[in-house]
Amino acid sequence: MGGGLDYRDNYLDRWNAGAHLQLLTSHSQTDCLIAHQRKQFGARGFYGVTPFLKAAERTDDLLVLASSRYRNRSDGYIRATALWRSFEDDYELPEIDYRNKHRSTMTAAMVDGIAPVQPQLALQWRVHAEEQRLDSRGLGDHRRTSMDFMLTPKLTLGAIDLEAGMQANLFTDDQPAYVPMAGVHYRSLWGVTVFLTYSEAVKRPSFTELFYLSPANIGTIGLERQTCETWEVGCEQTIGTHTDWRLALFRRTTDNTVDWVKTAQGTPWIATDLGPVKTDGGEVSLTSNVLPSLTVRASYAYLHKRHNADNVFAGRYVLDYPRHAATVDIDWSPSDFWSIRTAQEFLHHTKNRVRQGDHQAVNGSIEVVMRPPQTPHLEVVAGCDNMWSERFETYPGQPKGGRRFYAVARWIW
Repeated sequence: MGGGLDYRDNYLDRWNAGAHLQLLTSHSQTDCLIAHQRKQFGARGFYGVTPFLKAAERTDDLLVLASSRYRNRSDGYIRATALWRSFEDDYELPEIDYRNKHRSTMTAAMVDGIAPVQPQLALQWRVHAEEQRLDSRGLGDHRRTSMDFMLTPKLTLGAIDLEAGMQANLFTDDQPAYVPMAGVHYRSLWGVTVFLTYSEAVKRPSFTELFYLSPANIGTIGLERQTCETWEVGCEQTIGTHTDWRLALFRRTTDNTVDWVKTAQGTPWIATDLGPVKTDGGEVSLTSNVLPSLTVRASYAYLHKRHNADNVFAGRYVLDYPRHAATVDIDWSPSDFWSIRTAQEFLHHTKNRVRQGDHQAVNGSIEVVMRPPQTPHLEVVAGCDNMWSERFETYPGQPKGGRRFYAVARWIW
């Protein structure tokens, strides 16, 4: 793809390649996957940098994954997964001789499963290990590892499912963390499942949040890890084979919450500890196979956040969010040879003093997929993104490109 997306010289060239091998037996499934994506693009105005500076960026993303799952006769399973990912990023502002080139790698391995103990009792467990490395011209060289162990018993008493467990998180660069989780699900006579869950989690700041340094973004060394507590209550139902709906309310409380913040107009974005942030929200969703060839999905979500951070002129992520979000997706397949997909979205964002223009957006996309019967391995896709030419700035201060058309040909075997 080429041509200006938001600014005239913000082109985009993208290459993708990948392979997926799957082996199935009566009791097991093994998957091996490799995927690579390279992007080269103009980055004028990205990441909060002034649009008066020309910018260019190139990324290489390589993922290798292998997973094998064995299912036993008592409805339990054991699964082993290994993953390696390499991401290279080369970002340059040639007019001021700034360049940030780095490579991050992640190596992870996990073994998890469900072990039935009795007909009413099962143990869900997981062991996970991960190593992160960063070799960077601008951020320095860093390495850290972590492990977590999770054990959650699940008890079924008639129409009630109970679960309560614990996860232990071990870090090479921080103190251990022990986080609980619990939940109860009740299946009513009308087929409606009512649930109440509680969970805790911890999240370490990223290398970018800690060490990044550019003309428009500054990381903060010494940020504490974020803690999170979440309550959720709701109900859901599956009606026959054609309709699912879900309604839920939640409260999430985070502490040491990190966001990229401006303290005044014209200042850089700084990774900042906002302290505690309370988020209240709700969501409702519906999926229905109206016809064998027609599927409709609709959803609505509401969010409201409260914080006591001082000296915040604008936030980029945590404090910039849609208070109301409504979506409608439609998939229509009138024949085996072609289908139409469309997605429509309405967003009502919180106000942000960096964002230019309105804080509401109507986004839309449409895609037509054709599979010529004479060539069953060929798939031709044509579509349109931002079909209403919405100018809402998804990232505050970064203009959005107009309506975009695309075409793709895929050979699948």
